[in-house]
Amino acid sequence: MKRLICLPLAASLFVAASAASYAAPSADASYLDARQIPLGALLAPPSADGSERQQADLDAVLSAQRSRTPEQVARAKADAIKSVFRFADVLGPDFHQTGLPNTAALFEAVDHDAERVAKGGKQFFSRARPFVASRDVQPIVPKRPGDDYNSYPSGHATFG
Repeated sequence: MKRLICLPLAASLFVAASAASYAAPSADASYLDARQIPLGALLAPPSADGSERQQADLDAVLSAQRSRTPEQVARAKADAIKSVFRFADVLGPDFHQTGLPNTAALFEAVDHDAERVAKGGKQFFSRARPFVASRDVQPIVPKRPGDDYNSYPSGHATFG
């Protein structure tokens, strides 16, 4: 019974503390101010370098790399561009950028904020990408300068 009472109390205290510490949004924020979402405090840390868990993560990446199909490679390349309209195959043929300009504008703003939130976490954790951790990893999409230590949290997962 005590546990059931503690969870709502803890959640209420968190919300109250967050509201009390609210700062004015930064000029570049659309909806969310990245300063208000400390991913370093909210997320579990990534696997420690050299740990069994990191090796298991790497093994999973290498296994997926060995078994990927040409269709999966094509989809991964298409997914390199973050867009809510990548869900058109599920949401239907009318779900496209030209037909939904307000939706496109909304998700551009959401992506803008999500990138800034994720960037804070990436800087905090500074986790090497798998192709840096192992030369056996061959990325599908071209490497971008400066992305060597920006793998956690995932920008695509944050956008999703």
